[in-house]
This record gives sequence, structure tokens and C-alpha cells, in this order.
Amino acid sequence: GAVTESNALEQEIDEEEARKNKSARASCRPGGTCVGCFKGLGLGVLGFVVLPLSGACVCCIQVTRGCVNTPNAAWQYSKGKVWDPEKRKWVEKGSGNALVVASPRPPYDERTRLRAAGPQDVYLATALE
Repeated sequence: GAVTESNALEQEIDEEEARKNKSARASCRPGGTCVGCFKGLGLGVLGFVVLPLSGACVCCIQVTRGCVNTPNAAWQYSKGKVWDPEKRKWVEKGSGNALVVASPRPPYDERTRLRAAGPQDVYLATALE
């Protein structure tokens, strides 16, 4: 009983695997479709072309925005104004409307100061430790 059921189950699984393998082999023979292979290859080539092009376009757009906005930013700064990121416009420096974010100085200990005062080769050697 149990041995024949186990053998029958194994034979059914083997037949299913053979049918899948035969189907895959048949589709990649001459005259077969081989759809999965070409679909993956096409998507890979498409991504290879599209992704760098889109990155280059974004780069060009951001550089252009920076070039266009820099003269105005320099002019506004020279007049004593600061950029308010919340209002997204230039405001007077003393108006209290601008958001000022102070970045804290990185912590330095005595060893770092002493290493920086030494010869350059010693400083680089200790910095790489």
C-alpha cells in the first residue's frame, strides 16, 4: 500500500518535472518562441539605454537651473537678503523670517589637533589608522 502510493507520487512528480523541462527545451529550439529569454534581454537593453539617458537629462536640467538662478542669488545676497526655504523666496536678513540652521563643529580631541600640527606624512599615516 504505502510503497506503491509513494512510488506513484514520485512518478507523478517526475512526469511533471519532465513536462516542464520538455516545454522549456521545446520553446528554445529553432522555430520555438523563447519568450522569456528575449523579454529579459529586451528589458535589460532598454534599461541600459533609458536609465543613463534619464540621468543625463536630470543632470542637464539641474545644471541649467543652477546657472539661471545663480546671478539672482548673488544679487539678493549682496543686498543683505537670505533665502527662506519655507516661503521659497528671498527675505531681509534681520526680519526673523529666515530659517537659519547652524551646523555644529565636529568634535576634535587633543590627539587630532596634535596630529594635524605635525608633518604632513605623519598626519596622513595616522589619519589612515
